[in-house]
Amino acid sequence: EAAHEIGKRLRDEGLREGLREGRDEGLLQMLALQFKLRLDRALTPDELDALERRVHTLGAERVGRVVLDMTREALDAWLHDPDAT
Repeated sequence: EAAHEIGKRLRDEGLREGLREGRDEGLLQMLALQFKLRLDRALTPDELDALERRVHTLGAERVGRVVLDMTREALDAWLHDPDAT
């Protein structure tokens, strides 16, 4: 009985983690598409890594505001500036 309960708890935690990872990946893909459309070019692998770091450190809402509010030139500079916020 206890083993069954532990197994159920582990499955539930795994499911939640999988859903969280899927949501985060989908959000990153959506933001990457917005950057691609705004910059009118595909992002490089380094830029995708930078975008993922920014989403992790600044949050998706901030990164979303950046892509909507900045000009193409400012957005490109923001993406390449390691100290940008």
